[in-house]
Amino acid sequence: MRKRLIPLLLGIGILIILWWKTGWTEIRTTIAAMDMFWLTAALALFIPQIVISGIRWAVIVRSHQHLTVRKATKLVLAASAWNIFLPSKLGDLAKGVFLDSTAPGGDIVTGVSLAAFEKYLDLTALACWMLAATLVFPSNDPVILLLSLCGIICVTFFLLLVFSPAAGWISGFKPKDKKNKDLTGKIRSKLAGVGKAILFLRSDPRRLLIITGLSILLWSLHLLQFNLAFVAVHSGFPEQMNDHVGYAVLWSRIPMAIFVGLVPVTIAGIGSRDAAMFYFLKPYTTPGIAVSLGVFATLRYVVVALEGLPFATRFDTLRNR
Repeated sequence: MRKRLIPLLLGIGILIILWWKTGWTEIRTTIAAMDMFWLTAALALFIPQIVISGIRWAVIVRSHQHLTVRKATKLVLAASAWNIFLPSKLGDLAKGVFLDSTAPGGDIVTGVSLAAFEKYLDLTALACWMLAATLVFPSNDPVILLLSLCGIICVTFFLLLVFSPAAGWISGFKPKDKKNKDLTGKIRSKLAGVGKAILFLRSDPRRLLIITGLSILLWSLHLLQFNLAFVAVHSGFPEQMNDHVGYAVLWSRIPMAIFVGLVPVTIAGIGSRDAAMFYFLKPYTTPGIAVSLGVFATLRYVVVALEGLPFATRFDTLRNR
């Protein structure tokens, strides 16, 4: 309990400092002036995001066993609820536990490995959009250059896993001793599971192409959602808009803030993601708008988590038996 309390208090502390530095009045005024039409349009994108996520998980799992899109969507929603309580979106990995244990690939190792590969697809797709936008709107900021380098490493590693013998090499990882239960042995076992999952998925190039395409489409919708939210909060203050703010800025800086939020220092990235959003967007807009987008980023997690809560608490309905 204490371990979970520290990240929570840290996130709250960061928010308090951030909001105090911006000014409560400016934040309240910015949120009150939001254009509800554009905000509604942004929130409406939750529907295709959830549907595409369900379709993608169903396609991934069907490399081993049949899973309906409806069941897959329930698992996606349940995982979104678990993400609120688990660090670095580890709730997404939990949905791999709820496959049909009597069917091929229904063991926990395979299920979690498939979910881990799906999360790596998310990171790669987000990195692709970030790098593409960064090429259009480059920066000499050392932090941005560092995160861009991380994005390049992420994409390169993905390409190596898919198009080189690396996955086969990783799939051969085994603990030196079958009774070895130390950290090294567990890491080797998990890496072997991920390697085997990748080998199975890439054995069907068409399926892998579909999964990758769905991931890129999914993250384009996520970034478009932020874009619409930015329009919503900026509509009330058109005179404050920096001429350099556009798709390139948002589609490069927002992914960077999302990457920072994935670092497991606070609960669900609350606070750390807000601070990153503030840092990356402040040069191009007002502090109030930058903070408001951080609030919207947290709202995205909360809304989907509330939608998934009924499924997350009914474990028996998640089993595909």
